[in-house]
Amino acid sequence: HYYMVWKDLAGMNMQCLANIMWSYGRLRLDVPNDLHAELMDHFRLHISECNSQNISNIMVSCARLGKAVDGDLLSRVEQVSSRSMAKFSSQGMSNVLWSFIKLNHRPSQDYLVSFQKHFGASIHKASPQNIANVVWSFAQIRYTPYESLMQSLFDKVDSKLDTFSEQDVATLLWGCGKLKYRIPTALAYKFQTFCLARQRKFSLHDISLSLWGFTQQPTEIRPEVLQAMYEASMRHLDRNFHAEAFVHVVWSLSVRSTGGLNRGAVLAERYEGDLLETVQSLSGYDSSKLLCSLSFLGCMKPEICSSLMRTIESRIHTYDVQQLQSILNAVEALDPDVLGELDCFAFNMKLNEAIKSRYASSSQQQQKKQKH
Repeated sequence: HYYMVWKDLAGMNMQCLANIMWSYGRLRLDVPNDLHAELMDHFRLHISECNSQNISNIMVSCARLGKAVDGDLLSRVEQVSSRSMAKFSSQGMSNVLWSFIKLNHRPSQDYLVSFQKHFGASIHKASPQNIANVVWSFAQIRYTPYESLMQSLFDKVDSKLDTFSEQDVATLLWGCGKLKYRIPTALAYKFQTFCLARQRKFSLHDISLSLWGFTQQPTEIRPEVLQAMYEASMRHLDRNFHAEAFVHVVWSLSVRSTGGLNRGAVLAERYEGDLLETVQSLSGYDSSKLLCSLSFLGCMKPEICSSLMRTIESRIHTYDVQQLQSILNAVEALDPDVLGELDCFAFNMKLNEAIKSRYASSSQQQQKKQKH
């Protein structure tokens, strides 16, 4: 099949290319790198012949396949898409934006402004997944959208919440948390009722995203919702322990009500053995979150503490000042029996040195800006 595509590529029109690429992405095929490169070159050469659906299908395929796409081509796609934005469907617009983010391309301010104008105008046609993907995309690049667009999005969510999937709701809650967007109180309670009614259908990942999203809102999480999500997370973890999701659930439980604190401590004790076996696989970011959570909950174990401190020390250059200060506070709050023979003083010295280094670097950058 790949040979036939390669042989006929020179005369292939854009509709055919889009259909083939869409199929590859849908099936998650392992397309040979050299063929993918030639497909992209053909797309680049004939992009002016693409309609909006062609561009959307090709971009989504690239994102699903996980193949690198060079920045020049992505910039070209952005230019073409921006000029013809009015011709895109709400699904097409959300797909292209989602694909840009998945391919590590941050669209320009002009593109994002145009996107908000046109997507807002077609919001009545947008599907739940389209809306969730747009909020997710903005959150990933920390872009604060217009209040008018967010209001339109959540008016649609409010009126059609029963048509949203568990993943859509989890994505929306997470995205709003990242964007520091305050969900209207009435809708926040509707989200909680949704989670309570469908908690058995939530994946562990969706539970972790939803819980974290709830913690970022001023609306208190109802006890019955917290209990339902807590029980659902245990069902998943009992079947298949996943360290990263475990960290996010425990962290979310540890930052809100007293009931959340108690439940977080129970989870930490329940899965101590599983955590010991997998703690070394955690990223630097998750290691710092787990250290802070277990310290705050008062249920840190020496073996876990030792492993977390080694991971954090090896990746200390990746943390910002706020994260470093949180780690320092968490370590200083640990019981001496937990620290045991660990060289806590040396570890804290390295944290303090890293904090000073970040402040010095920030000061130098500000001075450069003032000179310019």
